[in-house]
Formats: sequence, C-alpha cells, structure tokens
Amino acid sequence: MSNVPLTVRIKARQDILRAAKWYEQRQPSLGTAFVDQMGATLQSIEDNPSLYPMVYHGIRRALLRRFPCAVFYIVRETGVSVVAVLHCKQDRDRLESR
Repeated sequence: MSNVPLTVRIKARQDILRAAKWYEQRQPSLGTAFVDQMGATLQSIEDNPSLYPMVYHGIRRALLRRFPCAVFYIVRETGVSVVAVLHCKQDRDRLESR
C-alpha cells in the first residue's frame, strides 16, 4: 500500500499547532521549521505507510528529524489516520484515549 489518503485527526492537529507555537516562542522561525519537518514526515507516511515500525496495538510511529517528536498513526485499507503527535518524553498512554 503506497500513496494512500492521509487524514490528521483534530486532536493530532491540535498537538501540531501546540508544538509549533511552543517552538516559535523559544526561537523565531523554529515553529516554522517544525511545521516544515512535520509536513515532510506526513508526506513520507503518505508515500509509504509501512515504512515506520508498529509500536503499540496496531499504531505505527514516525520520528521527526531535528525535533524530539513522534507521529502516531493507524493504517487501514481506506487510508492512514494520524491519531497523535507527541513529544518523545510524553506518556504513550495518551494514545489509548484517541
């Protein structure tokens, strides 16, 4: 399965916006760099969803370059669904509620 439709759930979008804002507050343009890297990672997932390892009950994880964050997503026959974007130190138990 390659180049399947990718959707980012609302809570995952909120995760991305929150992280981008946090990085931007630390250093001007760092938030933009985060968003750019996120876009590249999402594109990679969309192009080849099986590239990244399964880490938790059918959920795969793609690590961002340069930023200590991970994209958690589920692959289904109809497409890919991003369920969370978490800092690598955050508790994966947060995935259960999503």
